[in-house]
Amino acid sequence: MADQGRTVVQAARDYALSWPVVAGAFTSHARAVLPAQPEPVQALGIDEIRRGRPRWIPDEATGIWQTAVDRWHVGFVDLSGKQGLLGQVGGRTAQAVIAWLADRDQAWRDAVQYVAIDMCTIFKSAIRRVLPQATLVVDHFHLVQLANQTLTEVRRRVTVTHRGRRGRKGNREWELRNRLTRSAARMRGEHVDALLDELSNLPRVIGAPITVAWNAKEDLLDLLATARTGNRSAICCTGSTADAPTPTFPNCSA
Repeated sequence: MADQGRTVVQAARDYALSWPVVAGAFTSHARAVLPAQPEPVQALGIDEIRRGRPRWIPDEATGIWQTAVDRWHVGFVDLSGKQGLLGQVGGRTAQAVIAWLADRDQAWRDAVQYVAIDMCTIFKSAIRRVLPQATLVVDHFHLVQLANQTLTEVRRRVTVTHRGRRGRKGNREWELRNRLTRSAARMRGEHVDALLDELSNLPRVIGAPITVAWNAKEDLLDLLATARTGNRSAICCTGSTADAPTPTFPNCSA
């Protein structure tokens, strides 16, 4: 596995061994060659991953079932260097994140300048407690995802409010649902014009709120695109995690 990049399943099949035996051997090998502590990082990434199913065991004293294996793990990644995955812990809680960071020495924690997360308040609270000097960065994917979700919620809300039911075939705003969440920058100009014409032809109580939400989504995409040009003056989310606001995308109305 270490030399050829094979998975545990592949190695177990090739050598006719069970998965636990191969996984245990690789874990022992990794512990021997990996450093006890990762090198300092300037930009740290934190995200959760779902792994299998949870498992519970009964507490003999109380009789209450407790989690033995959590289905959620939290991973820590070096975004500014070449170390890759720095560590992974079970459980998607603030305490799990705090405990992993607390195991690093103070010099390591002080070296972290940026922490990239999704819009999870669990991670945010943990970073504010352990790395107050770091700047929180929300990755573009989750910002765009939230903008599209908000646009979809606006479309569904106005349809239910004014049609008295969910959207369906024959409702033009429902038929446009996929084009609404597509980036205008990736559409031909005549297709964008046609989309806006379609929205303007809808009843105002339906088309106007959707148009406002669509424009807000596109403005956000334009703002995020400036990060790739080096024009940091257009990005307004700066400061330490101690006073950084939680990024949100407000609901749009007419």
